[in-house]
Amino acid sequence: MRNRHRFIALGAVLALVALMVPVTAQAQTGTNYTVEVGAPLSQLPGESMRFFPSNLTVHDGDTITFVGGFHTATLLPSDNSLVGAARTDVQEWVDENTGLGDPYAFAELDPDDGTGALKGNNQAILGPGICGTPSTPCAFDGSQVVNSGLLFFSEEGFTVEVNGSAGDVFWAICLVHLNMRMKINVVAADQPASTQSGIDAAKATQVAEDTDLGSALHQKLRNRQSKHTTAGGQVVWDAWAGFDSDEVTLYAMYPKVLNLRRGDRVRWHFSQLVSEDHTVTFPLGRGLNIANAAFVPSCDPDGDEGTAADTPPTSEAPPFCADVSQLEFDIGPEFSLPAGNGRVTSKRDFENSAVRGANFPSDDPYTLRFPERSGDTPYKYVCLIHPFMRGRVFVRR
Repeated sequence: MRNRHRFIALGAVLALVALMVPVTAQAQTGTNYTVEVGAPLSQLPGESMRFFPSNLTVHDGDTITFVGGFHTATLLPSDNSLVGAARTDVQEWVDENTGLGDPYAFAELDPDDGTGALKGNNQAILGPGICGTPSTPCAFDGSQVVNSGLLFFSEEGFTVEVNGSAGDVFWAICLVHLNMRMKINVVAADQPASTQSGIDAAKATQVAEDTDLGSALHQKLRNRQSKHTTAGGQVVWDAWAGFDSDEVTLYAMYPKVLNLRRGDRVRWHFSQLVSEDHTVTFPLGRGLNIANAAFVPSCDPDGDEGTAADTPPTSEAPPFCADVSQLEFDIGPEFSLPAGNGRVTSKRDFENSAVRGANFPSDDPYTLRFPERSGDTPYKYVCLIHPFMRGRVFVRR
């Protein structure tokens, strides 16, 4: 996800707010590799959800500069469960560290702001601050997590120096899209390593293949009309909030326009999402207001245990709060909780599926009934996470 994200509301400020974690700066030596994390698909509302490359072979002392959009490059410690492990075994670390309440979850509960309130988890979305530039890379030897924070906020990317021995294997993942993973292999100095030209050529080939796949999916889904009639005579239409293949994501509502008769139902599917999360939120205007109010900086002087309301930032520039430890980016309950009665009867009805998808799985579709005509203007809806994803529902007699 690139700068189309509503998380752009955080601005470039996160790159300037240093969350001090115990990693060290390292003078740059050896070969430098540029690794792209994710790649947009030309002419499509989509992205290739991969590290380029997925396997990288380096020497001790080589540096890696990760660049990308709304992703992280998070290097995992090489404990016994990960060294030399298959890709699927990394899931153990993901399961233990990235769920709600875990240290590297993208969001965390914000209990003093009410039931259902969340806030960004600074440990996941902010980089170390004291290192990570090409001139002062962070040292990574596999003894601890080294996290870039959101790459979106750094024009220079995030640079680490690999300090390891021949035979060491490390893993990098994205904390936003947990299926994005890269294996790093350390070989002896006299053994061949990856080359940037080889990486770039393989990336071009892979992106071309992903673009072809994404284009075929987009054309198939954009005007797809799927419905069935229940035993009781109820007409139910199918729709999809975004669509993912294993490593290709499409950011669109499918189909973009639905034409119903009064009383028909629509069920939006989310089970097809393997990388992303989305919402279905009516009406468009209220959804945009909720999205624009999310991830706005505030200060919380008494912390999660206190009962006082958060306060506005004390300055318009970073770090926003006089005490940076008080800084938080709030996600209100309207964003995160389901709402409505399952019926859209006017252009003002608030109906929200809540966040569903890869990180918030739900096998059940989100179903709404449309008992009232829309007139000449449709019912409009939006995804709160990606407000450029929008759809329309016309309801005729």
